[in-house]
Amino acid sequence: MMSFRLIQTFCICLLTVTIMSGVNASVTASIDRHEIALGESVNLTITTDEATRSNPDFDMLSAVFEVGETGRSMSTKIINGAVSSETRWTVTLVPKSLGSHIIPPITVGNDQTQAIKITVKKPDPNATTGGNLFIEWSTNKDQAFVQEEIILTVKLFYAVGLNNASLTDPKADGLIVYPINKAIQYTTRRNGTDYQVLERKYALFAEQSGELNIPPIVFQGEVMDGQSRNQIGLFRQGRPVRISSAMLTLDIKQIPADFVHKDWLPATTLMLDQSWPQNQVYRVGEPITRRLDITAQGLAETQLPDIAVTDIDGARIYQEKSDTITRNNGNHLVSSKSITQAVIPNQAGPLQIPGIDIEWYNTETGEAQTTRLPAITLDIKPAAGGQQQQSPPQAANFDAQQPAPTQVAIAEDQAEDITATNPLWFYGTVIFGLLWLFTLVLFMLKLKSSGSKQIPSRPQPPSSQISLKNINQMSPGDCQNQLIKWWNQQYQQQVTHLGEIQQQLDDATAIAAIAQLQKQLYVDSTLTAETDWQRLIKKGHFKPKLNTNNGHNSLPGLYD
Repeated sequence: MMSFRLIQTFCICLLTVTIMSGVNASVTASIDRHEIALGESVNLTITTDEATRSNPDFDMLSAVFEVGETGRSMSTKIINGAVSSETRWTVTLVPKSLGSHIIPPITVGNDQTQAIKITVKKPDPNATTGGNLFIEWSTNKDQAFVQEEIILTVKLFYAVGLNNASLTDPKADGLIVYPINKAIQYTTRRNGTDYQVLERKYALFAEQSGELNIPPIVFQGEVMDGQSRNQIGLFRQGRPVRISSAMLTLDIKQIPADFVHKDWLPATTLMLDQSWPQNQVYRVGEPITRRLDITAQGLAETQLPDIAVTDIDGARIYQEKSDTITRNNGNHLVSSKSITQAVIPNQAGPLQIPGIDIEWYNTETGEAQTTRLPAITLDIKPAAGGQQQQSPPQAANFDAQQPAPTQVAIAEDQAEDITATNPLWFYGTVIFGLLWLFTLVLFMLKLKSSGSKQIPSRPQPPSSQISLKNINQMSPGDCQNQLIKWWNQQYQQQVTHLGEIQQQLDDATAIAAIAQLQKQLYVDSTLTAETDWQRLIKKGHFKPKLNTNNGHNSLPGLYD
């Protein structure tokens, strides 16, 4: 019975693992080129994120493509204890006809890839061969504006074996060059000859207008064709060879007059987006992180614009350093910039965040365009624990006992009347009063000797008095903590952040000092501040707007 339960448990666990592995598996398909000429080849890659013994079924492709041999590779990675596996298949396909073709979903185990579209064009009638080895290059446009992206495609055709080969990159004065992709290799047929093709793409940006001449691309290497022998009849390692492409000339136009005094952003697309913290209650004095993302196709990261930062009604805005990155999608450069801002509200209620407009030039339509980020409204709540401003405590609580003198006066009047009618009662009252005073003195002396705390006419500083002696040398974080502790002790409050203190200040110098400290904390920790906090507090700048204690502090000054 026990063995049956063990077998049953094992089978259930095995079934669960099998089901989960199938659920988590992901299979994708990709090709190195989506547009080719008839007679050229394309490489199809199938990838799954698990180790599997199943193989894709490529038989269905034979109706449209000549299917080459399939290569397979497997890899396993262990990162921070997490194990991941990958299996990859690569097959070369040669279309049999012109037009648009669909590579259908391919089955791997229980999963299928997505369908892929490929376009097959007629071969270039102007293309010529140059023997067994030659270079072709072309651009997607002959004219372009200054700083507009130009896509350059370089192809090396070879029908012989090569060794120690190298191909130079394009370069010219006033030209910035970005590689778009790694070398793509495929096969093609020209005039009855089969060639291997090495293709590279570059994004070019001209920095000045006028005629741009790009020197030829140069190939150097060794040809392994067996035509050259040494003196004893043995083949050498290879025959040295050097070939060059033709020179390329482009017409670079000046920036349009409408953009001379603006940001010049020639791109095919430009998007602007923003994000705010989710599931957060926005409160007065507490920083809110705002992220702005600019993404453009056809621009490098150095061309992306900055976004001006200005304070708005109801909040202060501080901008942090932006992060930029340039990548490519296989055909164009794609750059992005992420800008983080700290928005610190200074009043409760609706906070209107203005919209942002970025004007750019669409190189596909040849027209100016504007990308707009609409305005939004945030609901700002009062500061937590500090929405009700507290006044400094009254000295010794004597104001609360003001009715007592009136009662004494009434008693004195009554005593005068009683004295006139009954002197014995008067003397008894005096003796009783003296005894009460004597008892009170003894009680006070006893409390003093035992160390008990009695409210004096002016409170003495507690033993845990917050010291600001070294506050000017503290880090921004320690300085913030010390100021909050001192403020809460000095004015009997319970504030939790600098924004609550700043709300209560009336002195411009103190408000500016708090703002500078917040900038160090939330924006740029490398900023240096020269605030003399000791002098600021000693001179009376650091105190609440409302002072209801008639000039009496609940605690003696720090520098008394």
